[in-house]
Amino acid sequence: MSDTVVISEGQGKTIYLDSGTIIKSFGPNAKKSEVLNAAMNMAMIEETGLHIPSVKEVRKVDDGWAVTYDYIAGRDLREIIDSEPEKEDEYLKMFVDIQSEIHSKTALKLPSVRDRLNTDIASADLDAVTRYELHARLDKLPRESQICHGDFIPENVILKDGNPPYILDWSHACKGNPDSDAAKTYISFKLQSRDETAEKYKKIYFEKNGTDENQFIRWISVVAAAVSSRETGERKEKLLKMIDIFQYD
Repeated sequence: MSDTVVISEGQGKTIYLDSGTIIKSFGPNAKKSEVLNAAMNMAMIEETGLHIPSVKEVRKVDDGWAVTYDYIAGRDLREIIDSEPEKEDEYLKMFVDIQSEIHSKTALKLPSVRDRLNTDIASADLDAVTRYELHARLDKLPRESQICHGDFIPENVILKDGNPPYILDWSHACKGNPDSDAAKTYISFKLQSRDETAEKYKKIYFEKNGTDENQFIRWISVVAAAVSSRETGERKEKLLKMIDIFQYD
């Protein structure tokens, strides 16, 4: 891939731009099954009619595997909001509308949100009693099977005049309760120290979806615990505080 341009690196993946396509190259430690499952998940979501990059190829590259899919030109919603802060509320309403469209779809063969959260909570740096309480809380939360993006943030929404919004980065896609997905988005804003934006987002999401606030708080606690299993330093401390400030059932 000597003629390609590296556009990002990290977490065992390198992403290249090559003649109108994106090549996501996984390192040698990535399992073949994981790469194939990631491509399969994207293909299933593409079949729902959501506007996402189309998967073109999965192939062996050097000592690892790579997935090739369409390059979507345009500006991401984070860049747009930062350049037009006076329109943040307007763009957040669009953002929530796009997320609600995702949640209107189903793909029953996707992995389960609940299974992923339970696995991550089990490996979180928390005492056994807290982990037990979080598992119990998750078990009581409503079970649904809508598509959840898993990392729905403005950076993953691409806008271009005359085109519908495209949604990128489906590596965390799963099926489950939409409020779990919204809780992850809320937490992502908080981790970026965009507290005001987080509260605006939550208000708009609640108004559109009729979400119960107490139930949403429970989702925040279990999702924050799960995310903490993969974080360190200041970000991990923020997540642990999101768990500590809520009383368990």
